[in-house]
Amino acid sequence: MRQDKSHLPPLGRLLLLVCVNTAVFAATLTAAAFDVDILDNLLLEAGAPLDWRPLSYMFAHTGLLHFLCNMGILTAFGAIACSLGLHRFLLPLYVAGGLAGAAAFWFAAPQGALLAGSSAAVLCLVIAPSYWAYDLRLNVLPNVSVTMGAAAALVTTIALALPLIFGETGAAAAHAAGIGAGLLIAAVFSMPARAILTHTRRSRQELIERRRRALRKASRSGYSALTKAEKESL
Repeated sequence: MRQDKSHLPPLGRLLLLVCVNTAVFAATLTAAAFDVDILDNLLLEAGAPLDWRPLSYMFAHTGLLHFLCNMGILTAFGAIACSLGLHRFLLPLYVAGGLAGAAAFWFAAPQGALLAGSSAAVLCLVIAPSYWAYDLRLNVLPNVSVTMGAAAALVTTIALALPLIFGETGAAAAHAAGIGAGLLIAAVFSMPARAILTHTRRSRQELIERRRRALRKASRSGYSALTKAEKESL
């Protein structure tokens, strides 16, 4: 299997996304405290000439609740993706979903409408790993678990319904585009992603088996009888 040559650790990509979003949100709040509005330079405006805003809008949030929801979903699904060995997909998925959402909003929203938030980008990141590992069971409460696919379906349903309830058709189009981008990328990269999942699961099974052998040996001969490798596996 081809090795990931990036210097970022598996969780590094997720932390980078969360930190950039947090830094931008903190900057907008700080600027607002001094009566300076920097959001005007970050928001995407439907029908306006395109510059950096199709990129900047996906890191800008106008409300605390929107920011916390997006970061919570990003952290939850991103951490699962990292644990499955899919961390190399996080940044491309985020950017692809954000750009797809920008394109859909630019064409679908009324002229002059504004868009901010990482929802389209996050939804793309939610969909693809959930497509690849749809049967993975997640413990959401004690003795309560759901599949990753079902969790993603719930998140996307809410993400599509909320803007429609409030009459924000442009935001709904952006969310739908982010979901669509996630499905497209998931289909295109299905084979390499599933190969990574198979490798990760096999490695975990091998580790579990090594731990079992080490525990049986320790129970028979004592912990001091274990080799350095066997101790490290426990």
